[in-house]
Amino acid sequence: MGTEFANKFLVTITKELKVLAVEERFLVYLGLKKLNTFEQIVFPEDLTRLRELIEDISKERQDFTCFRVKGKNKKYNWVSAHIESLKTSDQQNVIRLGINDIQGLEEDISESDHDAMTGVYNKQTIMRKAHILAAKRPYEDFCFCIMDIDNFKSVNDVYGHMRGDEVIIDVAHAIQNAVEGTGIVGRFGGDEFMVLLEHVGDEQTARYYLQAMRAAAEELYAGAKDGLTVTVTIGAVLFPAQAHNYEELFHVADKMLYIGKMKGRNRYIIYTPDIHGNVLNNDKVSDASYRKSVRNKIKMMSGLLERLLHGDTVTVREIMRDAVCYYNLDGMYLFYDGDDTSVYGMVHEDGNEDSAEFETMDMDALYAENIERYFNENGIAILDFHEMKRDYCCGIYDYMEERQIRYMIICRIEKAKRPGHIVYVNRRENSRKFADSDVTDLTYISKILEVVAEKEQQLN
Repeated sequence: MGTEFANKFLVTITKELKVLAVEERFLVYLGLKKLNTFEQIVFPEDLTRLRELIEDISKERQDFTCFRVKGKNKKYNWVSAHIESLKTSDQQNVIRLGINDIQGLEEDISESDHDAMTGVYNKQTIMRKAHILAAKRPYEDFCFCIMDIDNFKSVNDVYGHMRGDEVIIDVAHAIQNAVEGTGIVGRFGGDEFMVLLEHVGDEQTARYYLQAMRAAAEELYAGAKDGLTVTVTIGAVLFPAQAHNYEELFHVADKMLYIGKMKGRNRYIIYTPDIHGNVLNNDKVSDASYRKSVRNKIKMMSGLLERLLHGDTVTVREIMRDAVCYYNLDGMYLFYDGDDTSVYGMVHEDGNEDSAEFETMDMDALYAENIERYFNENGIAILDFHEMKRDYCCGIYDYMEERQIRYMIICRIEKAKRPGHIVYVNRRENSRKFADSDVTDLTYISKILEVVAEKEQQLN
């Protein structure tokens, strides 16, 4: 018998919930002499999810869940269950459950409940903790968080899996230190973590700890000589204010994590109904700031095209200012071949995301050996610092490392009298990967800039 089933009620069932074997002491707990099917004891609202989990269990071999069963006191009690798919001697598939009364689990934590690599709680334990907190009556406030490491695949691809494991360990310890005394941290799998902030029931307090977690991860490798940067994205929801059980908590936090990724990573998103809508009953993720961003981009593009079609005066600086603001860029620059310094440039003003200021930039790396290999058939090069290697293009790699640039889009100017490039930049602090739709928009903007810049050059 595995250690994961020690001190638990053991029950063996079929996928149809028919009971094949049951320990006598579980029957005593239930107040029954015989148990034929789980339908006799499981709370009706929990049966559907239990059936779905058991139906899928063969794919992952084992899982953990909680549900309510009718005890000998005729009341429904919360229990936890470690579920495992097994084959009998005659090769029949059966399901074994290790069941324990949730009320007796709060202090029942051993070394086997910790993740072997990081030392934080493992998936089963952190899920169990979350179920316990959500099942308590009267309710106890807490903040439920799901977190993962941004662009972790790139870390493994560029730095190797051993370094990737080091990053997971370091992030786990940094997050644990950031919430020490208030938070419970568990590794949910791979580079994913679950964090429970106990007795945190208001948004202001939650933001304090979420910001601390985000900053702790970002500071881990700040200034690393090999260019490694690490950031995390966190989705969070308050209990019981915004969710009423574990399933709702997980669903909402997962949606907030998705929004955080969609908005550029390296951030936390707390569920706010007025902003995000009713995500429990709507699979479409809503976010007011994201919708506003999309509307602003559409307004900018349509307004720009309308002005050009009507022959109105449009300047390079106006286009670049709007582009860096609406597309959340750190910088945008226009170079002509043979010039090491940009003819035009625009960057965000510190502390004001809706404003920008003019700035030139040196870019001799544009003419680095092998940079042409990055351009596609449309004359667009998308450069991700973590996906590049020194031996392919030393000049551009060193340039990005020195200036802490995480992503660049370079658009080649070909049809103008003076060929050159337009460069879009996002730096490490932003940790934002360009969306496909943004790449398309910026390509169009580049083509417009070619025309407008050439007219300005002819007038000067």
